[in-house]
Amino acid sequence: MVKMIYMVLIGFLFLANASITNLDNESIVHIAPASSAYMQISSNPSTGYIWYMRPLVSSKISVRDIQGTYTESEHSSGVLAGSPGFQTFEVICSHLCENGEVLELLLYKARSWEPNPIQLKSVSLIVTTNPHIESDFLEDNS
Repeated sequence: MVKMIYMVLIGFLFLANASITNLDNESIVHIAPASSAYMQISSNPSTGYIWYMRPLVSSKISVRDIQGTYTESEHSSGVLAGSPGFQTFEVICSHLCENGEVLELLLYKARSWEPNPIQLKSVSLIVTTNPHIESDFLEDNS
């Protein structure tokens, strides 16, 4: 009984963490039609550089705020001025998105006063009507 409760708690923790994709490690995000997905990436705006996100197909997906929302890291909060944190982006998939469709997002890291970005990152947004389960998690725990 204790083992079963433990597994249920681990499952809830896993599902809670699965709601935000870490773009430092991933470049594929799953999303259902007419829903939102959240993504985060490491950032340190004190350098002047921030990430911007733009969809390449704007009629089907949109980004709530192209600069995202910056949050200090739990490890650096209040410790040092200028410590890194992360930017979180919300991507909205409209009702026009279809199951199996792959849409592209482009992130670029730049200073607002400089004409060219210093880094680009492409993200594939896979539209699915089926719940996505991380296969690595299942393989590690079977």
